[in-house]
Amino acid sequence: MRFRLLVLAAVLTLVGCGGDNGTGVNGDITVGPGNTFSPQTLSLTTARNVTWAWAGARHNVTFEDAAPGSGNLSTGSFSRNFTGANAGTYRYRCTLHSADFTTGMIGSVVVP
Repeated sequence: MRFRLLVLAAVLTLVGCGGDNGTGVNGDITVGPGNTFSPQTLSLTTARNVTWAWAGARHNVTFEDAAPGSGNLSTGSFSRNFTGANAGTYRYRCTLHSADFTTGMIGSVVVP
């Protein structure tokens, strides 16, 4: 029994270390709970696909650069590929919970 608990603890530790921000299997960015993106800023080490995963509330991901967004979702996930994207900061927001890209439910992905 003790061995099983140690194995379980090791697996959970490894899962928690996945991704750039430790969100592991759920996605790179968690949408909600509450009116938040977590983390609010995701700094990539290399340009790649980024996944937003919903935590059960109705939100959307809408990009300042007019790239296709997620639409309104309560569950599931949405991805955007930043491979080949220009270096810079890509801002996004939930249009249901922010007035612009500077206040409210906002976030950004920083591409090297």
